[in-house]
Amino acid sequence: MFKKLLIALLLLGFAGSVAAKSDQLAGRYRLINQMETASELLLKPDHSFRWVMIAGSADMRAHGTWSVTQGVLQLKTPETLPLSGSPKFTLFSDKDMKRVRQIPSNFFQVAVMVKKVGGVPDIAVEVETSSHKRYKATTELNGVARVFKPKGEQLARVGLRWVNDSADYHWFDVPAIQASKNTAAFWVQDPKWAAKQPFKKLTFTIEGDLLICDAEQMTYRKVQMH
Repeated sequence: MFKKLLIALLLLGFAGSVAAKSDQLAGRYRLINQMETASELLLKPDHSFRWVMIAGSADMRAHGTWSVTQGVLQLKTPETLPLSGSPKFTLFSDKDMKRVRQIPSNFFQVAVMVKKVGGVPDIAVEVETSSHKRYKATTELNGVARVFKPKGEQLARVGLRWVNDSADYHWFDVPAIQASKNTAAFWVQDPKWAAKQPFKKLTFTIEGDLLICDAEQMTYRKVQMH
């Protein structure tokens, strides 16, 4: 789950127009004040941004537009489309499972993903073991849900539905290769289900080559490109 992220911001300390300063912010910035957390932000010249943060097992991503007003940078993500019912789930193939890394032996894991887009959050998951015991969880922003694995148990079936869907779970028998990895993995075709982002708006005070977000206690520094 660990991977590099992108970052961006730069403000020159000399006088100039707001528009000029705004243009000079484009670039990559990296989080500097959080232990065991990696994050980068890329501000593009066209005023779009890409943001990624990895904290523990959580892998969060965001994209949208950025603007600057009176020394304050604002990131804004697009409005999400309304959802209803549940998406259509398709099991990973055996070939797909070769890309799934082994997880700790004391967990069951369920992953719900959109190809080339990311994880599907807010999917209610019900795990049934080989002895017919059931455990519930919900996928996080990275599309992954985990539950503790009772000793000696094996994944047998998995039920899925969107958290706001009142219909019954969609149940799947877990293939042998997935059961051996303690992981059941599913594709969703429609990318709108992976569109949820970790924030709607985020603001930063610009101080030289630093971006400071007091609300979230995050400070980013400009990555000098050579």
